[in-house]
Amino acid sequence: MAEYEPFDQHLPVVAVLLESEFDSMVELYRGVQSYADTHADWGAIPLNAGEESVMIDLAEHGNLVGLIGGFVSDRWIKNHWTGRIPLVNIDNLSKISSVPSVVVDDEKVGEMVGSRVLEAGFEHVAYAGLTGNMFTKLRLKGFQKIIGDKTKSFHCAPKGWVSQSSHGWGGWLKELPKPVAVFCAGDFVARRLLLACRIGGILVPDTVSLVGVGNVYRDSIFSGMPLTTVELPHFDIGYTAGKALDDFRNGFIKASFVRHFDPVRIVERSSSRFDQAGDALVSRALEWLRARLHEKISITDLVSELGVSRRLLEVRFSIAIQSSPYAELLKMRMRFAEQLLSSTNRKIIDISQKCGFSSQHQFSSTFKKIYGAAPREFRRKSRSQESTMTA
Repeated sequence: MAEYEPFDQHLPVVAVLLESEFDSMVELYRGVQSYADTHADWGAIPLNAGEESVMIDLAEHGNLVGLIGGFVSDRWIKNHWTGRIPLVNIDNLSKISSVPSVVVDDEKVGEMVGSRVLEAGFEHVAYAGLTGNMFTKLRLKGFQKIIGDKTKSFHCAPKGWVSQSSHGWGGWLKELPKPVAVFCAGDFVARRLLLACRIGGILVPDTVSLVGVGNVYRDSIFSGMPLTTVELPHFDIGYTAGKALDDFRNGFIKASFVRHFDPVRIVERSSSRFDQAGDALVSRALEWLRARLHEKISITDLVSELGVSRRLLEVRFSIAIQSSPYAELLKMRMRFAEQLLSSTNRKIIDISQKCGFSSQHQFSSTFKKIYGAAPREFRRKSRSQESTMTA
């Protein structure tokens, strides 16, 4: 049995505030821990975001040297923390300028969903946000930017809709032209709309496709249907937030510092139907493959799940989308790998595992064959191009 070193109670600590979206917050906390273990002179401890009195006690009487969390506003920071300890913000609840921020590029979240919706051929789209949060406005802005006038209709949920009853939500959904793709500001919103669809007899995903944000496991469980969602780079945000805190403490960055992270990908699950294959079997197969890119699955596993022969599935793929199951699986894995290499700092071996490859060597050789460059070289070039574009 593995033995663990006891936590040094005299070591300076940085508190990481955990919100209700526990699984994603754990990833973020792991990122902070990873930075602290290799670069910092402090340890990381998790705290419930509601334990404000505990935070204040630690700051005044303990060895708390920093705080990482999603802060409501500059006013809240000024009233509670100015002059006490350095802070780093990790959420777009409002525009923060009094402390450094390491956050998701929420406008790009909206752009990513908008691009996928248009690619899928939807003529009617809608957005369901949350009142008051900056991230919901940014996600809408990015979504609208991509959609533009390329669809027949664009609808937004009325203000205050979240406080209405399920029947109220259902009324709005029933009035939408169908089929419609509804982009939800978060997985929590998608879960509530899915409930409204059930109560109102609205078929998901046949007439309404729902897309959330966050990849929150709890919301998929309680919705009763796996939710299509935008995966966010929580680990990388946590790691970079730890570094930003050190840099802020040492005077290397200013309070106005902001680092944005692109969303990772759209995880397509049962709450949406984006594949316009014209063949229900092919659409089901593509959905199953997308939901399991991180697993070491094979086409044999796929045909077993579908209950058909491999030959039949290959024929149906060829007729519907002029491709094969293996070619589509490889294409999905390579696109995901490209996104991870470009927008995250994950190790190559971690990316190979997350994309379902049995070894780093297999992943690297496959990637080089398709892209003409090894994963590390591809990452270096993509970062170099990005720096040139933003210079």
